[in-house]
Amino acid sequence: MEKQVKDFALSHNLIIYCLKESVCQINVRENHPILNDFSKERLWNYPFINFINQRPGAYDTYQKYINPHKTIEVDHHSLRSKIVSETDAFSIGIPMSNKEKR
Repeated sequence: MEKQVKDFALSHNLIIYCLKESVCQINVRENHPILNDFSKERLWNYPFINFINQRPGAYDTYQKYINPHKTIEVDHHSLRSKIVSETDAFSIGIPMSNKEKR
């Protein structure tokens, strides 16, 4: 994915500056059934909450664990968080800052 981004930037005369290194995390609710015996492969069995118009391949490494027939698209972070916190659905994203959690 990184090479694709760099190639795109070069082909459009853009320069990329890394502002912050971050890692993706899988978000599930407290007491989610998958936590009893977690494996990424089991995510396939649960609905995935995604943003409308998310670019294809945005979850590069995790794409094979997302069931496209169980994807729910939302248009706001708070809606995504609400669905994940109240159902067996999951999302993928970067950790929230302490400020966002408050």
